[in-house]
Amino acid sequence: MRLMKPLLLLLLLTLHALSGYGQGAELKINVHPGVELLTIIQKLSGKYPESSPSNYEKEVLTYFNPYQKHPAVLKIQQFKGTVYPDLTELGFCFDDSPDLRLAIPDSSNWYKKYGRAEVIEYLKQCKAFATQSNFRQFYLTHATAYNSWGALIREGIEKDHLLEKLHDFYKSESLPRFYICLDPLNGWGAHATPHPELFNSVYMGIKAYTIGFYSTKSDSTKTPVFQYGGYATNLVWHEGGHIYLQDLFTRHKSQIDALAYLYNRNDPGMKSQNVGSWTYCMNENVVRGVVIALFKEHKTERAWKRQNAQEVLNDFVYAEDISKIVLADYIGNKKHADFDAFFPVLLLKLKKLHPEKMQVK
Repeated sequence: MRLMKPLLLLLLLTLHALSGYGQGAELKINVHPGVELLTIIQKLSGKYPESSPSNYEKEVLTYFNPYQKHPAVLKIQQFKGTVYPDLTELGFCFDDSPDLRLAIPDSSNWYKKYGRAEVIEYLKQCKAFATQSNFRQFYLTHATAYNSWGALIREGIEKDHLLEKLHDFYKSESLPRFYICLDPLNGWGAHATPHPELFNSVYMGIKAYTIGFYSTKSDSTKTPVFQYGGYATNLVWHEGGHIYLQDLFTRHKSQIDALAYLYNRNDPGMKSQNVGSWTYCMNENVVRGVVIALFKEHKTERAWKRQNAQEVLNDFVYAEDISKIVLADYIGNKKHADFDAFFPVLLLKLKKLHPEKMQVK
């Protein structure tokens, strides 16, 4: 989960919409019905961050207001501890259709957090909520709007070949298949779901992430607006990078753990962005370092310098060094077949650059 300050959210609101896959790297951009269902239920429960106001939010609250006491809403209110906003990723337990066929996963980190029986009961109650509230009718009524919100986004992503450039960098075996979830009630940030097939086998081979709508100028009379701009590039490469890195971080866990002495946990940027562990910190630094390198390779000198400075200001203090290593020894050196092969080399070079200091007794 990556909770973001309003300024960063403003930078990241620029990606989404329109269903269907594009040419080359596969790209589907749409409001996912399952994720939207769970977002609505969580919002009704009072266990969801405030949304940016829009006419869509107003319509949601008006339509679903009679169901504020539904068992699904009451169930999530009973969950112990913090109810995280990215719990809505359980929406991938439902297939991508307004009929919302439900699959119960064999295992889930959310089972560990809230209890297997509790989560399964919640999902079943969410399915009942969809039926009893006629969620299908609401979703289909807004389907045209969902599609129209992102037409320019798709056009920009495909024109700039952002996914192809990301794939060319990591050099994975197959072209990426992305499902980017337009999330109009999400005012808190972005969240990658690298393996949605763990929720439901219908998503096998697809990488997914949800992106919220944030605006300080919107009100209840205005339609959510998702524009293609300079920060869409950052978003595709950043969130897409987390997807590519997940398996690498699992395979090289011991080597990453050995660098834990680098964790700058007390820096303001780590606290403000809820970076609560070394693994999380390192993952963010690698992703951001790669994005800086991609900006150097594909963007203007000014854009690259601005991207680099932004990460320094946010206290991702190793991103710049990682970008330099990547540029010199990976992009500028064809020795390594792909980023998988280069990743342990990157870790070794980072350790050499920042060796653990001897502790004085």
